Amino acid sequence: MITIETALEKAIVKIKQLPTEEQKQVIRFVEFLEFTTGRMSLSLQQIEKTTEPKEISFAEAAKDWIGCLDGLPPDLSTNKAYMEGFGQ
Repeated sequence: MITIETALEKAIVKIKQLPTEEQKQVIRFVEFLEFTTGRMSLSLQQIEKTTEPKEISFAEAAKDWIGCLDGLPPDLSTNKAYMEGFGQ
């Protein structure tokens, strides 16, 4: 006898082996089944939005390293001479 958990695990393994477009077709089919039974969940577009990587700035990505050296100002922009002649 197959339990629900075993069936879900088997389905997940098989779905992961499919190409991306076919994975989307599986999701659309599940959404169709939900629609026909009156149960709705996240749409494909909502799922794609939550799985897309969030764009962040360099400063946000490097926040753990900002100000990590001792003896230096926390922000080099406090030293006005630092940028003097830059870009010339």
